[in-house]
Amino acid sequence: NAAIIQLKNAVRDEPKNAVLRLALGRVYVSVGDALSAEKELRAALKNGADPALIQLPLAQALVMMRRFKDALEETSPAKASSETASLLKTVHAQALSNLNKFAEAEVLAREALSEIPDNPLVTSVLATILIRQERVDEAEQVVDSFLATHAGSTQVLHLKGELRRALQDLVGEEAAFARHVPAHRQFH
Repeated sequence: NAAIIQLKNAVRDEPKNAVLRLALGRVYVSVGDALSAEKELRAALKNGADPALIQLPLAQALVMMRRFKDALEETSPAKASSETASLLKTVHAQALSNLNKFAEAEVLAREALSEIPDNPLVTSVLATILIRQERVDEAEQVVDSFLATHAGSTQVLHLKGELRRALQDLVGEEAAFARHVPAHRQFH
């Protein structure tokens, strides 16, 4: 990735530059390199980065590494920037769900969904939490409600297809995936 190479070179030249390290950490999160992301985000914090800007990407990196308790203990929506607090609630909901704390996870996911109702990630996280509790009908309602106003959401259409597959509704699965493919193509 060209962005990673450029940022790594810039960090090599300015190792105490918190802004560069934060940017590199965020890029690492986006490509799924959680270990490198954590390293850079902690270095950014050590070098004076605003802790509010570190909360979301650090939680994402920790959850990617399945360090759910660390994500919950080391980050807080209350400490996050106003732009990222709702997404951080979503990441915390994922962590709680993976710790089988479904009631707490659902509360956070519903809060996040009320704050950013147009976000497909929040919708998918809430639906997944409901599915893990075997509340498939409720999960499908959440998905269908989102798709009613965001028909082209590839992430949520994919989840709809997976839901139909889990229910052994091959016709419904095929219909959802048929909608998913054209929507996916329009974004590429």
